[in-house]
Amino acid sequence: LEYTRRVDFDGVWYEVTTTLGKEGQAELMVEVEAETSGERWVGSFSSSYIETLTSKTGNFKRASTFARMVVSAVEGSAESVYVDLLTSADLEALRRRRHSAQPVVVNGGVISSKPPISNRRYLIVTYAVEFDKVHYPLPLDIENEPSAMSLRRQLRRAKKKIATMIEDQRNPDNSPIAALKTQLNAMRRQRETDRAEIISLRRRLA
Repeated sequence: LEYTRRVDFDGVWYEVTTTLGKEGQAELMVEVEAETSGERWVGSFSSSYIETLTSKTGNFKRASTFARMVVSAVEGSAESVYVDLLTSADLEALRRRRHSAQPVVVNGGVISSKPPISNRRYLIVTYAVEFDKVHYPLPLDIENEPSAMSLRRQLRRAKKKIATMIEDQRNPDNSPIAALKTQLNAMRRQRETDRAEIISLRRRLA
């Protein structure tokens, strides 16, 4: 199963794709693409990696549960889970604010005191429980040369976007722009109704 959403990280729009693996494959794959530059970062996480990561936080999650949690965070469908995107420089700055000679626990994972990989990104999955927050860092490596599999996924998503645009042109009443126009017209009608009520009330008070 594959889910793609546009997400705003610090004023920059990214396309975030999460793929839940089938049996025998990686449990979770994450792809992040910057809309302006086209840069892409990817990460593939096995069940054992995910369960080791979550156990370090003290809030263990089974791989399948965590994968669904990441999807919910990216989609914004759950108030208790959300995501952020950090650079290696962000992590280095955080490390320097702590004990520089010691490994630092950053968002649920141990980040070494060694200099981080500069072009890496970290998708931080935050799970907010009643009296605490748990952070799970997922490291993403930059994709300088897309693999054949990655290119196939990008092509499939591009075809899906084109099909959606064609469908919107065929059925303009169902497009997002048409929905916004309908909402705007409703607001205008409500404004006219409110104005008429104000005029009527003034007349009564005169």
